[in-house]
Amino acid sequence: MFTITTIKLVVLALMLVLASSTAMAEPRWCGGTVSRLFMYRNGEVYVVPSWRNDGVRVCNINQDSGTVTPQNCAAWFSLLRNAATNKENTVIFYDDAPACDTMPTYNNAPVPGYVMLVD
Repeated sequence: MFTITTIKLVVLALMLVLASSTAMAEPRWCGGTVSRLFMYRNGEVYVVPSWRNDGVRVCNINQDSGTVTPQNCAAWFSLLRNAATNKENTVIFYDDAPACDTMPTYNNAPVPGYVMLVD
Protein backbone atom coordinates (compact mmCIF):
# COMPACT_ATOMS: atom_id res chain seq x y z
CA MET A 1 0.00 0.00 0.00
CA PHE A 2 1.01 3.57 -0.58
CA THR A 3 1.40 5.84 2.40
CA ILE A 4 0.28 9.47 2.41
CA THR A 5 3.94 10.53 2.38
CA THR A 6 4.66 8.39 -0.70
CA ILE A 7 1.66 9.79 -2.55
CA LYS A 8 2.70 13.36 -1.67
CA LEU A 9 6.22 12.71 -2.99
CA VAL A 10 4.89 11.26 -6.25
CA VAL A 11 2.55 14.22 -6.75
CA LEU A 12 5.36 16.67 -6.00
CA ALA A 13 7.69 14.90 -8.45
CA LEU A 14 5.03 15.00 -11.19
CA MET A 15 4.44 18.70 -10.58
CA LEU A 16 8.17 19.42 -10.87
CA VAL A 17 8.42 17.48 -14.15
CA LEU A 18 5.45 19.32 -15.62
CA ALA A 19 6.73 22.70 -14.46
CA SER A 20 10.19 22.13 -15.92
CA SER A 21 8.88 20.99 -19.32
CA THR A 22 6.50 23.94 -19.49
CA ALA A 23 9.24 26.40 -18.58
CA MET A 24 11.36 25.21 -21.49
CA ALA A 25 8.69 26.13 -24.05
CA GLU A 26 8.53 29.86 -24.77
CA PRO A 27 8.83 32.23 -27.73
CA ARG A 28 11.86 31.32 -29.88
CA TRP A 29 13.74 33.08 -32.65
CA CYS A 30 15.81 30.41 -34.39
CA GLY A 31 18.40 31.93 -36.70
CA GLY A 32 20.93 30.53 -39.13
CA THR A 33 21.31 29.21 -42.63
CA VAL A 34 19.22 26.63 -44.48
CA SER A 35 21.24 23.77 -45.94
CA ARG A 36 18.29 21.92 -47.46
CA LEU A 37 14.72 22.70 -48.40
CA PHE A 38 12.36 19.98 -49.52
CA MET A 39 8.68 19.34 -50.15
CA TYR A 40 6.76 16.10 -50.05
CA ARG A 41 4.14 15.29 -52.68
CA ASN A 42 1.40 16.14 -50.16
CA GLY A 43 2.71 19.73 -49.99
CA GLU A 44 4.55 19.54 -46.65
CA VAL A 45 7.53 21.94 -46.70
CA TYR A 46 10.61 21.13 -44.62
CA VAL A 47 13.96 22.80 -44.02
CA VAL A 48 17.21 21.58 -42.54
CA PRO A 49 18.42 24.66 -40.66
CA SER A 50 21.87 25.09 -39.16
CA TRP A 51 20.33 25.55 -35.72
CA ARG A 52 18.76 22.07 -35.75
CA ASN A 53 20.64 20.09 -38.43
CA ASP A 54 17.60 17.90 -39.07
CA GLY A 55 14.32 18.24 -40.95
CA VAL A 56 11.87 20.71 -39.45
CA ARG A 57 8.36 21.10 -40.88
CA VAL A 58 7.49 24.66 -41.82
CA CYS A 59 4.06 24.52 -43.48
CA ASN A 60 1.92 22.89 -46.18
CA ILE A 61 1.60 24.53 -49.57
CA ASN A 62 -1.72 22.74 -50.31
CA GLN A 63 -3.71 23.29 -47.11
CA ASP A 64 -3.81 25.34 -43.94
CA SER A 65 -1.28 24.20 -41.34
CA GLY A 66 -2.24 25.74 -38.07
CA THR A 67 -2.67 29.41 -38.85
CA VAL A 68 -0.44 29.30 -41.96
CA THR A 69 -2.36 29.51 -45.23
CA PRO A 70 -1.15 27.92 -48.49
CA GLN A 71 -0.48 31.45 -49.82
CA ASN A 72 1.77 32.23 -46.85
CA CYS A 73 3.46 28.87 -47.21
CA ALA A 74 4.21 29.55 -50.90
CA ALA A 75 5.79 32.89 -49.97
CA TRP A 76 7.82 31.26 -47.19
CA PHE A 77 8.94 28.52 -49.57
CA SER A 78 10.19 31.15 -52.04
CA LEU A 79 11.99 33.08 -49.29
CA LEU A 80 13.61 29.91 -47.93
CA ARG A 81 14.60 28.73 -51.43
CA ASN A 82 16.39 32.01 -52.08
CA ALA A 83 18.04 31.90 -48.66
CA ALA A 84 19.28 28.35 -49.23
CA THR A 85 20.53 29.15 -52.74
CA ASN A 86 22.36 32.29 -51.64
CA LYS A 87 23.48 30.92 -48.24
CA GLU A 88 21.71 33.79 -46.48
CA ASN A 89 20.64 33.82 -42.85
CA THR A 90 17.04 33.37 -41.84
CA VAL A 91 15.09 33.60 -38.62
CA ILE A 92 12.11 31.35 -37.99
CA PHE A 93 9.97 32.54 -35.10
CA TYR A 94 7.87 30.22 -32.93
CA ASP A 95 5.26 31.46 -30.43
CA ASP A 96 5.86 28.55 -28.08
CA ALA A 97 8.70 26.10 -28.64
CA PRO A 98 11.60 24.40 -26.89
CA ALA A 99 15.20 25.53 -27.52
CA CYS A 100 16.06 25.74 -31.20
CA ASP A 101 18.68 22.98 -31.07
CA THR A 102 16.18 20.61 -29.44
CA MET A 103 13.22 21.56 -31.64
CA PRO A 104 11.02 18.57 -32.47
CA THR A 105 11.70 17.41 -36.01
CA TYR A 106 9.57 16.65 -39.06
CA ASN A 107 5.81 16.61 -38.33
CA ASN A 108 6.37 17.14 -34.61
CA ALA A 109 7.81 20.63 -35.13
CA PRO A 110 5.63 23.52 -33.96
CA VAL A 111 4.03 25.83 -36.52
CA PRO A 112 6.16 28.95 -37.14
CA GLY A 113 4.81 32.42 -36.50
CA TYR A 114 6.95 33.93 -39.23
CA VAL A 115 9.96 33.35 -41.48
CA MET A 116 12.41 36.20 -42.02
CA LEU A 117 15.38 36.77 -44.32
CA VAL A 118 18.30 38.47 -42.56
CA ASP A 119 20.89 40.43 -44.51
